[in-house]
Amino acid sequence: MRLYTTPKTTAAYYDRNPTSKAFNSKFTNGGPTASTNRSTYTAPTGRKLHVELIWLTHQRLTAAAPVGEWQASIHFTPSGDGLQPIVTLIDESNNVAEKEQIVIGHCTLVLPGDQINQNEIDASTGGTILNASGMKGTEFDA
Repeated sequence: MRLYTTPKTTAAYYDRNPTSKAFNSKFTNGGPTASTNRSTYTAPTGRKLHVELIWLTHQRLTAAAPVGEWQASIHFTPSGDGLQPIVTLIDESNNVAEKEQIVIGHCTLVLPGDQINQNEIDASTGGTILNASGMKGTEFDA
């Protein structure tokens, strides 16, 4: 019996004109803060992005009166479709120094026209929070 395989005709993504991309934001906000987009990446025509790392962290710096929901998030919007959350940290704690963090590796492929957004919001009255978020990936020829 003979086993036939099709030869690979496309190089691995990291060999197709790779470019590292990194997006980070770090902000200290006094509540309330409306939904704020901190960064946006859109894959250009003829390019894709392999997202290798996404991270979010937030920390209560000073107490709020009263506390409301506060969050940091990263969203994915496929070309021609609606907003889809990748990861969201949501907290209602009013404890000073309360901190939450999440790190996700190798989570998605961004195709031409797709978008990644970093967003935050604080519905508290008074008080301050620290929100930080980011992502790292390799952009390559589609």
